[in-house]
Amino acid sequence: MNWGGKSLKLSDSLRTILRGTLKRKLQGLWKIKVFGRIKTEDDRAHYNRLGKFLKITNDSITFFKTKKDFKTNNYISNQEIKFCDLKTMFPIYNEVIHKNNNIWRYHVEEDGEVMRITDSGKIFIDGNRSEIISHPSGYTYNRVE
Repeated sequence: MNWGGKSLKLSDSLRTILRGTLKRKLQGLWKIKVFGRIKTEDDRAHYNRLGKFLKITNDSITFFKTKKDFKTNNYISNQEIKFCDLKTMFPIYNEVIHKNNNIWRYHVEEDGEVMRITDSGKIFIDGNRSEIISHPSGYTYNRVE
């Protein structure tokens, strides 16, 4: 096997390990942290549509409007965790494709209590992707459970 093939095989193995670790760190209930006051109706509508809580298991992400909805399993949206393997400028292991073909990068801080989700791009109909490199928008969540 040539060096390129060995390197690719090692990269694939490392990506699998890093994704497994990420999935374990993500598991739990998370509450969105809103910085400052929600000032406009557009902002309020955005956060209501997004929901305040996320429940992440080993294989799915579920969005809930309120903690009461979480307790009654009345969710806004549920989706499978599907990692993005499309090529990017830099090797990335923590991008998840959402149902609407948006790609979001998930990161849990070292202490495991804060999660950041940043917009990383979109998959187009032709299978190609956009890539947001500077000033991505995103959300911060605090661990509840």
